Amino acid sequence: MSYFPGDWRGWRWIVFRVYNPDDKPIRLVCKINDHPHDVSGYRYADRFNQTYAMHPGWNRIRIPLEAVATAPKGRRMDLSRITEFNLFSVRLPEPRRVYLDRLVLER
Repeated sequence: MSYFPGDWRGWRWIVFRVYNPDDKPIRLVCKINDHPHDVSGYRYADRFNQTYAMHPGWNRIRIPLEAVATAPKGRRMDLSRITEFNLFSVRLPEPRRVYLDRLVLER
């Protein structure tokens, strides 16, 4: 994405849809970082990480930003300085394709 807002204050949810064209599920990890995470060593426990099963067809994911804010261990994520939103899979036995649609912040 060439632009995504970094200030998520005032929003309640991040919502996106994923289309899985295959006949078997795929697990996607959603990772969200803020600036303090980026300058403190990129520790796994210092960001939002959640895995979602994408079933065949359309999948709608709605993540409360309160869950994002409280994800880092020992601190609150700075929702005014979000630097990354990532969706990815790991250890796939073969290449897979999914389609991301309608990634939005909602009140």
